[in-house]
Amino acid sequence: MDGKLRDRVEVDATADEKQVRETVLASPKVVEHLAGREVAKAVLVPGRLINLVTRKSA
Repeated sequence: MDGKLRDRVEVDATADEKQVRETVLASPKVVEHLAGREVAKAVLVPGRLINLVTRKSA
């Protein structure tokens, strides 16, 4: 979201992309920053990070 770290969330290293995405999208800090935006793409680096690419909702 705009190239900035918004939150750190611990997830099991063996979690699949769906589990990681659900956990991240449930984070209060992430929800706050996603207000009025939709996730266009999620880039997952397994065991390291997830990057959410957003766009403004119409």
